[in-house]
Amino acid sequence: MRHIVEIEKLDHQGRGISKINGKVIFIPNAYIGETVEVEVIKETKKYMEGKVTKYIKTSNNRINYNCPYYHQCGGCNIAHINYEKQLEFKKNTVIDIFKRYANIDINPNICESEDKFHYRNKVVFHIENNKMGFYKDETNLLVPIDSCLLLNQKLNDVIETLTKKLDISELKEILLRTNGEEVLVKITSVNKLLNTNMVFKDKEDKSGEKATRYLKENSIVFNLGDYKYAVTSDSFFQVNTKQAIRLYDKVREYVGFEKLETALDLYCGTGTIAIYISDLCNRVIGVEVNKSSITCANYNKFLNKIDNVEFIEGDVSTVINNKMNPDLIVVDPPRSGLDDKTISIIKEIKPEKIIYVSCNPMTLARDIKKLSEEYEFNDIELFDMFPNTYHVECVCLLNLR
Repeated sequence: MRHIVEIEKLDHQGRGISKINGKVIFIPNAYIGETVEVEVIKETKKYMEGKVTKYIKTSNNRINYNCPYYHQCGGCNIAHINYEKQLEFKKNTVIDIFKRYANIDINPNICESEDKFHYRNKVVFHIENNKMGFYKDETNLLVPIDSCLLLNQKLNDVIETLTKKLDISELKEILLRTNGEEVLVKITSVNKLLNTNMVFKDKEDKSGEKATRYLKENSIVFNLGDYKYAVTSDSFFQVNTKQAIRLYDKVREYVGFEKLETALDLYCGTGTIAIYISDLCNRVIGVEVNKSSITCANYNKFLNKIDNVEFIEGDVSTVINNKMNPDLIVVDPPRSGLDDKTISIIKEIKPEKIIYVSCNPMTLARDIKKLSEEYEFNDIELFDMFPNTYHVECVCLLNLR
């Protein structure tokens, strides 16, 4: 059965919201003020999900997104909205989340992305039945693709080359990463790993020679501001390089330019933030559980000729303690945010400042509330790291009360 509804607002994932017989329905690819015919594809006791079968009245803020996979893939979930309104949506989403979950009123600036398309420096393709593509949103259904408008054009060029030269019948996954010039390729077969750049097992020696030999052959180098970062296929690195520079510049601004004694960079990845703020501190300690990222981070110290940064491999909640006595803690956790043990230890350490970098405003607001007895919210800035998707990156400053 089909229904005609008017879209009242958007949810945090950019889906249109309306009601049918008093029950909320979520509708992808629909915008505020539009009248659409929808088919209900899922119903629970509390809500429904639907898909548009016909647009009866469209918004002036709707644009024609020229992607043949848009209605199948689900990766670009708000690309049908003009860019100005995308930014407005993201800003309003974070405002709503902070008010609802942390009881904090904010009016943040959002830094727009210079590149609205072709900004991603990394992609993972899945392979099934001799076809390569992405999984449809929240499913294991493969959508075969030839190119993607979000990918750096260098990656799209490599896709074409790989599909012509490779027999993908026995492959499971292909990961690509580029700095705009070189491309890292990691290929996984159905039964074994054919090619990977994470085979370095030894702990790094003091000279950095082992990491140097390994990474020269298995990494590409990104330039961010005055620093260089070697990155492998398996290590974490921001996917929008130009926006990453702006984000890290904001982190430097929050650090301040009066030199600190000690800073902790938790979930430090390849050492990007630790190295980026190293000239503002006498000592920086980075902590990261991912071995391949730590390998890169240690090499990046030598690449940038920095000797006041130390990287520790291990789980954050088991490594940090109040004996470290930092003036500042920077955290850039996964989407799940900080676990309760880590928050408890941070409260014991009591640094003067916390800079929280987050890709999930929901867990950010939750964690700020948990820290609120000891820490006062100071400021926040948003970064559109992922144009045409509902995702947004936040950088937040907290001060010890």
